[in-house]
Amino acid sequence: MNRLVPRLAIALLTSATCLVAGAQTTAGSNSDEARRDQNRDEALSAWRARHPTLARTDMRERPAQRHRPRTARERTHRVAESVRGAGHRVAEKARDITDKTNEKFDKPKRNP
Repeated sequence: MNRLVPRLAIALLTSATCLVAGAQTTAGSNSDEARRDQNRDEALSAWRARHPTLARTDMRERPAQRHRPRTARERTHRVAESVRGAGHRVAEKARDITDKTNEKFDKPKRNP
């Protein structure tokens, strides 16, 4: 019985401490959330003040005409350019690998 009372007191004190700490965290997170909301509103209003024409238009409603090819020729040209660029990147990587391999085996470097 003598050992049970101190252990019970320590267990109750520990659980009470945990409950208080949890309550403080919840209260703190609510105030943090309110502060974040206020900061976001202030930042948005400041941005809208600096960009009055952009703030009024919804960017999702604007047509994406700048990057959209209009004809089959333009679409084909765009795809060909991307494939050509990929081919050049692969060739450069292959050259780099060849140079590293040649350095590893003490072979002379290729002429660029």
